[in-house]
Amino acid sequence: MIIAAMLSLGIIGISVTRSYLVVFATTVLFLLVIIPKKHAGTLMLRMAFSLGVLLAILALISISFPEVRERWFMRIFTSSRAGFDLTGATRIAEATYQIQRLLQEPMGLFFGFGMRGETHFAGENVKLIQSVLGNKGIDYSAHGYGHIFYVGLFYVGGIFCGGIVLLSFIRTLIRSTVSVKSLWKSSSTDFRFAALWGISGTAGFLAYGFLGGTWGDRSTSFFFLVSATG
Repeated sequence: MIIAAMLSLGIIGISVTRSYLVVFATTVLFLLVIIPKKHAGTLMLRMAFSLGVLLAILALISISFPEVRERWFMRIFTSSRAGFDLTGATRIAEATYQIQRLLQEPMGLFFGFGMRGETHFAGENVKLIQSVLGNKGIDYSAHGYGHIFYVGLFYVGGIFCGGIVLLSFIRTLIRSTVSVKSLWKSSSTDFRFAALWGISGTAGFLAYGFLGGTWGDRSTSFFFLVSATG
């Protein structure tokens, strides 16, 4: 567990990706909810120890590699320099376009626009994006899910197909939670670790869907498949 936590936090540190911080925090909170109370304290101590060790390592890395520290500083505080969060503005503008098109075209709302469905920016955030990136910045176009997966899921598959996929995600999370709770006392240590590994991966995958286009990441999709079928 300690090794898994340190590896997760280590990847977050070198990735310079804020979304992973949210995913990690969501996963930890989810585990604290499903793990029996008498074991939750032990988990917290292990996580705290792992976090302390990692912070010490990151402190050394920041001294040796100041560019990593500077990139994190820019990612966290760039919004204050520009007056807003540029990354958040682009994702909301993209999702706004998808939602508007879904509401305007009933066939698309029910059956989606497919993986070749084209996406642009729309809404109030377009002017903010233009103020930083210029006219070329607002000429953005892409195909498929986009960067907010749950909006993109309905954009690509509509209520009919996107709803089925979303229900399968929820079903997987509920079934795995019930399984862990019911088998915790009678299972081996290896089973517990495998179960927590699978369910935390599923929770993290679902949390990331609010922040990124998960199916654009092959390794993430494969991990979810393994954890779901396991």
